[in-house]
Amino acid sequence: MNNVKPMLTMSFVLLLGMGLAVDARAQTGASEDSLPRCVAAATWSSVPIPGEDLWSAGGPGGAFVAVKTNAGHLALLSVSALDTLVIESVQLFTPEGKEISKKEYLRVPAGSTFDLDTGTEASDGTADLRWNSGTGGKSLEPLNQAMVSDC
Repeated sequence: MNNVKPMLTMSFVLLLGMGLAVDARAQTGASEDSLPRCVAAATWSSVPIPGEDLWSAGGPGGAFVAVKTNAGHLALLSVSALDTLVIESVQLFTPEGKEISKKEYLRVPAGSTFDLDTGTEASDGTADLRWNSGTGGKSLEPLNQAMVSDC
């Protein structure tokens, strides 16, 4: 009888982990050389995404964002957002769905701009996103004809 509680706890943890893995697979799509479902079904907008929309379960982290870069590529971002935006992972695709690159853990400090095509900070016309953290609240703003869609 003493083993029941640890076994139930372990079962719950395993089921929770499986659920998170299924959610990640749902965002990334089923096959190679195809766009992730989130990106393929995106409703593109030039309107900034409010920072609170990038939080899940009442706290920062775990949100997915689709981006159409100003160079015409498509991207799926997994982000955490506080004062600094952390792009936990970014997958960059051609419009046809072929993966171009994949990067992990990119930091975008408040007020900084970022070019997803190169995976670097950028302050010129190549920047796709700006992480705003001013008096009007936090937001992820598309720049230079880039577009965003929250998933």
